[in-house]
Amino acid sequence: MSNFPSQANQLLNIENNFALILTATICVDNLPRVYPADKSVREQQYLNTLNCYLHNHPRLKKIIFIENSGSSLNALEQATQNNPYQKQVEFISLNNNLSYGFKGKGFGECLLIQEGLKQSNIIESVTHFGKLTGRIYLENITQILETCPDNFDCICDYKDQGYILKNTLAKKKRFAPFCDTRFIAFSWKFYSKYLESLHLDFIEKHPNQGFFIEPEYYRVIHSLEKEANIIKRFKNEPKFCGVSGHSGGKKYGGKDYDSFSEKLKYQFRIAARQLFPWLHI
Repeated sequence: MSNFPSQANQLLNIENNFALILTATICVDNLPRVYPADKSVREQQYLNTLNCYLHNHPRLKKIIFIENSGSSLNALEQATQNNPYQKQVEFISLNNNLSYGFKGKGFGECLLIQEGLKQSNIIESVTHFGKLTGRIYLENITQILETCPDNFDCICDYKDQGYILKNTLAKKKRFAPFCDTRFIAFSWKFYSKYLESLHLDFIEKHPNQGFFIEPEYYRVIHSLEKEANIIKRFKNEPKFCGVSGHSGGKKYGGKDYDSFSEKLKYQFRIAARQLFPWLHI
């Protein structure tokens, strides 16, 4: 496992060697407990996020937008006509969100990435890529990427401590360690070797279970710490903006990252990351 680069290390060439994947499902008619369910609302959220990346982060030159419900991407494609930093933007349309059903949203997202990258031309020009949920905007993505060495295999945020307390309070082993997959980045080689078919392998072994991306990614990435160049915590606290969806329990509905409570939580996490970097919350 590697920490952040020293001055002697080469940093990631963001402009030439990195692509950002934005994952999207515009139509969710077949998926239960997904927020928001309205197609036009979801499309507008994706459009807002895409515009944020087009008009900010000049070092981020390559974007791959992958949508998996077969919905029209005309409005999103038209948005790229106003592209002040002349970014490469690739749109890939799939129609496979009907195929995973009970296997879970995590399975669908992994399938989206796997199948989408098979059609991508941009991915062939980079050494690394990051996956970001397409309806939320990561305001400090450039600052996070600027800490990465050019030889990293994976950078993510481990959430591998709080589950112990949660299980104790719940008196049941319901929770497991996981890595935050709202934003996560890999070298193309690492992803291809270890993660590309993870969801398919899981379903083959457990045909009657749903696939949860965050604990499964953590399980594999954590097991490779001694042999791969893995950075398990971002140096900067990720600053997400917009509204994300939740699909289970009390959190069904949207999380508004621009709300007062989320902004307060963000400030707390900044302080905790600086003062207690070993604390994975």
